[in-house]
Amino acid sequence: MSMSSTARNLAALMATVAMAATLAACADGQQLAAGSTPTSTSSNAPFSTTSTYVPGTTYSPPPPKPTPTPTPSKSPQKKVGDTITYENGLQFTVERTGEILGGQYAAPVEAIGRPVQLFKVTVVNNTAIQFDPSLFRITAVYGPESTEAKDVFDFDQNLSGLNMKGLLLPGKTQSATFGLALSAADLPSMVMTVRPDYSYQAIILTVS
Repeated sequence: MSMSSTARNLAALMATVAMAATLAACADGQQLAAGSTPTSTSSNAPFSTTSTYVPGTTYSPPPPKPTPTPTPSKSPQKKVGDTITYENGLQFTVERTGEILGGQYAAPVEAIGRPVQLFKVTVVNNTAIQFDPSLFRITAVYGPESTEAKDVFDFDQNLSGLNMKGLLLPGKTQSATFGLALSAADLPSMVMTVRPDYSYQAIILTVS
């Protein structure tokens, strides 16, 4: 008996469905080539991982991120007479010790016969290495125009600037006295900057 037309169509339809299922199973289990990027086939995927080139368009790279500007660090502000201690253990203290009048051979000339403020700096080396105190720097300004308070050299009164010498070994202390051409009335506006050497942070000292 020959198969009816309906039966033949049904058999052909079933064969097509079976072949489609076989091909889908093979596709799901394929191995990707090295360096390949899988493409999402799920209808639930929010976007496709493939991109489509549109003729006539030009690719523009994203603008570079701006480089942040570093915030300058401010020098700590202390008072004359305070003891400053660095993280490595180095210490210094600057204290006012009095006032004299500059002698007839004092330098600069504005110190001759005029008030000179005396200060004493003491350095204590509590670090593990030696320290060169000759690199110690102290500057000072005063008044509304930040006038420089100059170092006074007056050998008759044993003033020769900030005269620190030699190497300061661990555990040792060194002191020196220096004078500034400055009146007592200008002390409240004085701003003194102290720096043991250029590897240390500068410290600002004021009187008031």
